[in-house]
Amino acid sequence: MKYSIIIPSYNRKDLLEACINAVIENTYLTENIELIIVCNGCKDGSVELVKHYSNTNKCIKIISWPEPLGFVKAVNLGLIVSSGEFVILLNNDCFLLNKNWIEILEYPFTIHPKAGITGPALQRFTDKLQGFIFFCVMIKRNVIHTIGYLDETFEIGHGEDADYTFKAINAGYEMYQVPYNTETNFAANHDMISGAFPAYHKSFQTRMNIANISEVIKKNSAILRERYNLAS
Repeated sequence: MKYSIIIPSYNRKDLLEACINAVIENTYLTENIELIIVCNGCKDGSVELVKHYSNTNKCIKIISWPEPLGFVKAVNLGLIVSSGEFVILLNNDCFLLNKNWIEILEYPFTIHPKAGITGPALQRFTDKLQGFIFFCVMIKRNVIHTIGYLDETFEIGHGEDADYTFKAINAGYEMYQVPYNTETNFAANHDMISGAFPAYHKSFQTRMNIANISEVIKKNSAILRERYNLAS
């Protein structure tokens, strides 16, 4: 298996259906690709929706968990069962726009032996530490073998993506923002976080329904600052 695409989802059947349809429309689903949907705590028909897709396309697989797990644990469940040489994490509120999106994510790996993670949204925290936003990233399997899964200390989510990126950097891997440009940091120079990558990210659609999300963000931000000596 070359690619594993993991989409965690907590309710929001509307978003999930649009996300899956965009993947199907813009991806050549062959025996080299598996699409893993992790439905955790979904009570809105999402499970039945994904089962319908999986019944008509053998590339599509479902993991169904009865209770809400939070983003981090849901992603880790997908990582555990995935088998691709490259793992793509995709939020259910991210909608792909054309058929070359995987090629764009993979390109830096073809020319940089130390490339570990690619994605459209790379933020600079310090001179040495850059952190991806995991609404859409490609991770080389070797990175997972080296540093493991996402840190479940971050529970519902927020900060786990930067933490994982920092760990990969400290382990000797390189990060590349896409669309890849050898001369500039496209997003930073254009005051963007997603640059010209062919996807639309609706942002925070699932987390806005979580009652204590502001407390989670505050707690997780504090963990990240303390762990890596980051400024407030």
